[in-house]
Amino acid sequence: MEKFRSIAYILIPLVAVFAGYLLGRGTQPKCIKYSVYGQKAIVLPDVPVYGLPMVEYATLLNGWRSGLSDVTLGKAEAFLDLALEDACQRRRVLSKSQREFLDRSICKVARYRERFPRPLSAATNQSPSEQSAHWTREREQEIDTFLSKVLEESGKYR
Repeated sequence: MEKFRSIAYILIPLVAVFAGYLLGRGTQPKCIKYSVYGQKAIVLPDVPVYGLPMVEYATLLNGWRSGLSDVTLGKAEAFLDLALEDACQRRRVLSKSQREFLDRSICKVARYRERFPRPLSAATNQSPSEQSAHWTREREQEIDTFLSKVLEESGKYR
């Protein structure tokens, strides 16, 4: 009986851990893996267009070809800010070596913004109809602070 009890003390936790692993695997989102010219790519089926800025590129090209250069430049800056917000979140989950790779790109953007600062949106004391509910001056300032921080941390990429 004692032998059975000691086996049960080992076996029950192992079965519980294995069952938890199997249940957890079933709830994780499945990624679709593919390659483009030998480069690995992953897409979540729930958001198949994530990371494919086709509409953004078409919007910019249409604006430039229509002669709306000032409006189009503003849209390009907004698209860049959205990508930087994503980079900020992504950077938090990367290892040090992965983060260094991303930081090189962020530093290029930071140097661009040093040379061509984007005008901040109007203050958020406007009525909601006068400003984007999603995009605020404060968020733009957070992006600018993020760029400065990465550039400062990554001085070697200057």
